[in-house]
Amino acid sequence: MQSSPTENRKTGRVWAIVVIIGFTAFTGFNAFKLLNPRKTTPQEATAVPVAVIQVHEQTLADRLALIGNIQPAVSVHVFSKVPGQIIETITVEKGDRVQKGDIVATLQRDVIDARLAEARAGRAAAAAGRAQARAKLDVLKKDRQRLENLLAEKAVARQQVDHIQAEFTATQQALRLADAQVNRARAVINQLMVQSENHTIRAPAGGVVAGRHVDPGTLAAPGMPIVSITDESTVKVVFPVTEKDLPRIRQGMAVQVRLDAFADTVFDGSVDLVSPTVDPATRSADVEVRIANPEGRLTPGMYARVSILMQTRTCPVMPADGIVRVPGTSEQFVFVIEKGQAVQRNVTTGLSAGTRVEIISGVSAGDSVVVKGQGRLKDGTPVRIIDTVASPTS
Repeated sequence: MQSSPTENRKTGRVWAIVVIIGFTAFTGFNAFKLLNPRKTTPQEATAVPVAVIQVHEQTLADRLALIGNIQPAVSVHVFSKVPGQIIETITVEKGDRVQKGDIVATLQRDVIDARLAEARAGRAAAAAGRAQARAKLDVLKKDRQRLENLLAEKAVARQQVDHIQAEFTATQQALRLADAQVNRARAVINQLMVQSENHTIRAPAGGVVAGRHVDPGTLAAPGMPIVSITDESTVKVVFPVTEKDLPRIRQGMAVQVRLDAFADTVFDGSVDLVSPTVDPATRSADVEVRIANPEGRLTPGMYARVSILMQTRTCPVMPADGIVRVPGTSEQFVFVIEKGQAVQRNVTTGLSAGTRVEIISGVSAGDSVVVKGQGRLKDGTPVRIIDTVASPTS
């Protein structure tokens, strides 16, 4: 049985009234909520998830990081001591290893050899004159004694004795002159021998020939090196230290050196020399560290990263990532967890080593400090710990 049109219209009006009443009730309820919001407590606010770390005391090393260059411990230029002579031979090449005293070059020696021969001849002549004077003096000594005996017996005149005495005295002076001539000739020969030895140029130190600067036939001149020799069995690392840090550097301090060529190797040494003066142009002074180099791995000119151990101390330590720095100021702070809330604390930092930093004030050992999620925190924000991070060791 089908409904009549009149009944259908009645049913539609009923549903329309129901919809209108429901919509009005829903709108009124929402309006009431907006006009009368319910107050919430801090505990009902949403807690921010964070990761924390417990601050522990650790030992930190205060190291001064500097940049330097590798240089040979010994580097010498070899010059001729006799200028104006032609270089006759050069007995070494670049890269040759030499010992102290080895011959590296020779000079032409025609002139010095001729002068030596002349001096030796002069010494021989002086020695012959001295022998002659000594022989004559021996004869005169005997004659004088004989005449003095005859004079005592009044067998000769006093004039004869005086004559032989005068000749004896003159011969003594001639002998002294001959001795002086022999000594002078000997001194001249010694001087020429030194000059002759200087015509043979020897290595003043052992090492490697780093450079050969002239060829045979070149005229030796002052200021012109013949070869250069470096000793690389021990090298030195030379690096500048600012005037601020210079008073902290002491001879004997432990030093670690790293090179890009040997990234996984640490070369140990100690401060060998601290320059007593500061360069006014750079306001820094050079410091030298010597390192044994028996295998020759360290080559002069290499770039060196130097780390000097200044001091060590045990102190509260935390990761540097947990510290918030206020832009444009020196203020820095952390968030410490207290009773489920993030409490902001200003901190003062000290030494740093890798990812670790010393906390001088503001945080104590045992405190739980936020290291992740602090960007969403304010002083008093409720937090929910979702991770506890292990303390870093480097």
